[in-house]
Amino acid sequence: MNGPNVFLVPIFTLGCLATAAGQVSPTAELTYFGRASVKITTAAGMVIYIDPFAPGDYSESADLVLVTHGHGDHNRIDLVTMKPGTVVAAPAGAVAYAGAKTAREGTEFSVGEVKIRALPAANKNHKRDECVGYLLS
Repeated sequence: MNGPNVFLVPIFTLGCLATAAGQVSPTAELTYFGRASVKITTAAGMVIYIDPFAPGDYSESADLVLVTHGHGDHNRIDLVTMKPGTVVAAPAGAVAYAGAKTAREGTEFSVGEVKIRALPAANKNHKRDECVGYLLS
């Protein structure tokens, strides 16, 4: 054995929000397709895809598509059904999509109820200036 295997998984918190009356609102739903590909449906029905690539059902029209970097196993936005006004965000050069928002470390923006902040991301195969992670709230 050559040492421990390391498996890094992005962590998402999709909790309930308490209302003023103490009631609990519906929760968001996360669908994991594989690799880094996920779909998030917010309690209000907003659809977000992150790093589309892995086999899955991308037919529900996206409000937001986030790509972390330009490798083909993370940036297959052609798989995603887009609605008019879909926001696509990715590092410069990571996607071929007219009107894509450039996401670089520190970029902040909102789409509907969701606030997005691009965070630093890097490893031995990915340079920090070519990748981002996303904090969604």
